[in-house]
Amino acid sequence: VDLAISESEKAEKASIEAQLAKNEQQQQEMLVAKNVAGLNAIENALKCNAVDDAGKFRKKNASRLMTIRNSMVQAGLDCYNTKDYANATKYFGAFVETRHNALFADADFSTEQNFGQIAYYAALAAYFGKDMAKCNDYSDIALKSQERDSIANDVIIVKLGALEEQAKTAAIDTVTFTKIVKDVYDQFPDNENVFGKLVALYDESGKKDLA
Repeated sequence: VDLAISESEKAEKASIEAQLAKNEQQQQEMLVAKNVAGLNAIENALKCNAVDDAGKFRKKNASRLMTIRNSMVQAGLDCYNTKDYANATKYFGAFVETRHNALFADADFSTEQNFGQIAYYAALAAYFGKDMAKCNDYSDIALKSQERDSIANDVIIVKLGALEEQAKTAAIDTVTFTKIVKDVYDQFPDNENVFGKLVALYDESGKKDLA
């Protein structure tokens, strides 16, 4: 964690120097290096915390990684905008997954804004990056966020799309597909997309009475 944070700080300093020197290519390269090192710091801290039974490093790591965690949003956006969906998923995912990780158990997220929206972008990046399992995970997190009502329809559309892709490749069977859709329908019974998909699944599987 120490080494990765040091690398991130050095790359950030170099990016600022490149910006002042109007060397755009060098600036972008250093920003990428900063993001990679930042992600490494987070991943290493999570591993450290998983085996740190006494919690010796938890408070220190959580405190110094909060700014890096927040920087993962911009890193994700930069990759998403250049259609680098694999890395966008990693960066958005690091921000989203750490919210509920034991490493940040003592952190106050009460004033954090747009968490659900970022979880939706993580799901979208995963969908375009063809990581349907991650897409489902991040969709579920978005649907449990404070902003769920305002983003539910968009999230449901991408979640249903991911489920369709998984069904095509036999990653999930029809029974599992139907159960997941029914669970989403129970949460959002007024959503036309999930209602229509559930009716279709019941109809296709011969359950005419439920359809």
